[in-house]
Amino acid sequence: MDCRSLCTVVVAAAMAFVAAACAPQPAQQAADRSTAAVIPIDSIVILPTEMQIDRIHKGDRAALARLEAGRQTLDSLIAEYADRLPHARIISESELEGMLGVFSGSRLSQARKVGEQAGSDAAMISTVKRFIARDASQSRPASVAFDYQLIAVASGQVLCAGAFDETQQPLLYNIFSFKRAASRNFKWISAEELAREGLVDKLEDCVYLNP
Repeated sequence: MDCRSLCTVVVAAAMAFVAAACAPQPAQQAADRSTAAVIPIDSIVILPTEMQIDRIHKGDRAALARLEAGRQTLDSLIAEYADRLPHARIISESELEGMLGVFSGSRLSQARKVGEQAGSDAAMISTVKRFIARDASQSRPASVAFDYQLIAVASGQVLCAGAFDETQQPLLYNIFSFKRAASRNFKWISAEELAREGLVDKLEDCVYLNP
């Protein structure tokens, strides 16, 4: 191959590389589709947090008490966050019972029914799965897990969803968590603080819930 042919091959390869690098990647394409799929949402109802009770929790009063504490904490943190959203309305337990009556559909169906009765475009549901407070000796660190979904009332489409699951660890156990540890001033934090961090992080990722 002479010098001119070799140069042509090199230039062609370079152009192909640049084109591939500049082409939208799957994540970018998904983000573009997500942005294009945004629908008008003028009002949101937020239902009370539910507890995920599995075989481990049944009959374990201490575990159930921790979940209940997590449910109350998450409800409080969500209400705190919702104060930043002028289009959001918190539904209390008593309101929920009055709206649902004897209705016994799935949780998604319940959320849509409440949204319809409230005249809202979307409904948010959340579930606490684990909530363990840090003990004074730090032998048991804070551990929190929860998820949420924002559902379009009219169609049942899941507009946004997020899950958080973290047990705080010493920096030496996970050097990749340096940035996170630095944001906490390299201190142990409470389960409530851990839940607040996770909740704000997940909800702000949703275009409909970002103040």
